[in-house]
Amino acid sequence: PKPILSREDFIKIFNNIDHLLSVSDILIEKLESNNDDPGKAFINMIQYFTGYGDYVIKYDEAYFTLQKNLSTNSAFNAFDLRCQNNPKSGYQPLSSFLIMPVQRMPRYQLLLNEILKHTPEAHPSYQNLEAARNLIISCCSNINKQKKAADEISTAQALQNSIDEIPTHFINPQRRLLHRGSLQWKGKYEQGLHRLLQKFTASTEYYESELLLFEDVLIVVSPYQPPPDTEVDQNIKFQFNRGLFLHDIREIKEMEEDNLGFRVDREDFKVNSQDEKDCWIKTITEVAKLQARELAANYGSYSYENLSKQLATGSELLREELLKTAKKHPHVNKIFDMAQGYKQFFYG
Repeated sequence: PKPILSREDFIKIFNNIDHLLSVSDILIEKLESNNDDPGKAFINMIQYFTGYGDYVIKYDEAYFTLQKNLSTNSAFNAFDLRCQNNPKSGYQPLSSFLIMPVQRMPRYQLLLNEILKHTPEAHPSYQNLEAARNLIISCCSNINKQKKAADEISTAQALQNSIDEIPTHFINPQRRLLHRGSLQWKGKYEQGLHRLLQKFTASTEYYESELLLFEDVLIVVSPYQPPPDTEVDQNIKFQFNRGLFLHDIREIKEMEEDNLGFRVDREDFKVNSQDEKDCWIKTITEVAKLQARELAANYGSYSYENLSKQLATGSELLREELLKTAKKHPHVNKIFDMAQGYKQFFYG
């Protein structure tokens, strides 16, 4: 018979449920063999509970795929209704079971808390119970952090996918969005005779735009305006205007000629308040410094030729961090000599 669910959707919905079922079975065995010391059973199982983190991270996608099939797949919807009418399922829909692994670790924490309440501190199993409870708390915290990081990456991916004709070198599926806001940008994006001829032009006027600060890049976008007689992609929300890699930024400063303006390299921006301006300058500077620090650490494992070239040509923020790396390098004298040569070659 034809499957009522595609293999792709089956994997999305049920994820690693087989693994979690095995973990649950093993935990039950350990609890039965350590019925006078349940804390020990949990301690011995803690390394296997990381699978719950994987499940939680993918739960939103599982739930979305389930709901999609319930509304568009009549055969699968009929199967779900049969399950709900079956006493073995407790008359519950499939969605009620999918949420259970998400709730499992917090419930273990509640269970151990309750057992501890009724266990004297002098009891032989008390220390293991307390240690197990603390390990579960730490595991829950790690799962929450993983889920938050995964959600942030997913949000950033969706945002990048909504930008029309963003250059491929500005796309990174693993980056996070750190800050965004509406402002005015002193630039202009012109539509040419053909989409491939779209170009940037200098401007003396400010245009309503949005600034997106990711971990490694700053991107300026504006509301998407599709060309005439073009089929509209509902997923596209923004038009790409400019992109600046943070490690290439050479200056971030206030504009003397405008109290509410600030400049990032050659790009001028204007906001509505001093607080907004201060926030943007501080945030971009901090993130750019962090990016420079990470790049500098990576260059420490590269050849001293590469390190010398970046030391001579990199942005001020990057050079500042590279100096720290270069001073610890075994070829420190060669690095500075070569950097001076690169500097003379590029800048005279």
